Amino acid sequence: MSSSSESYNTLAIYRIEISNDSCNFFQWLDPALPKHYKDTLWNMKLRIDDLLVRNGQVVELQKKVEKHKLLRKAEKVLAEARIQELLIKIERLKKMLKKVVLISLVCFLFVVMYFKL
Repeated sequence: MSSSSESYNTLAIYRIEISNDSCNFFQWLDPALPKHYKDTLWNMKLRIDDLLVRNGQVVELQKKVEKHKLLRKAEKVLAEARIQELLIKIERLKKMLKKVVLISLVCFLFVVMYFKL
C-alpha cells in the first residue's frame, strides 16, 4: 500500500492547458503530495514561465534584427541610387565645362584677332 500511495499520476499532479493565444499553466496539486514534489513542480513551473518570457524576448529581438537588416538594406539601395545621380551630375558638369572652355577659347581668339587688326 505504501508503494501505491507514493506513486502519483503525473496528469493528476500537474496539468498543462494550451490555448491558441498563449500557454497557460495550471497546477492541480494533491494535498497529500510530499513537499519536495510540490517544490519541484513549482520550480518547474517557474522555469517554464521564465523560458516562455525569454522566448518572447528572443522573438522580439529577432524581429528587431530583421527590421534593422531591412532598414540597412533600404539605406544601402538609396545610397547607391544617390551615388548614381551624383555621377550623372558630374558627367553633365564635365560636358558643360568643356563647352565653356571651348566658348572661352573662341572668344579669346576673336579678341586677340580684333586687337591685332
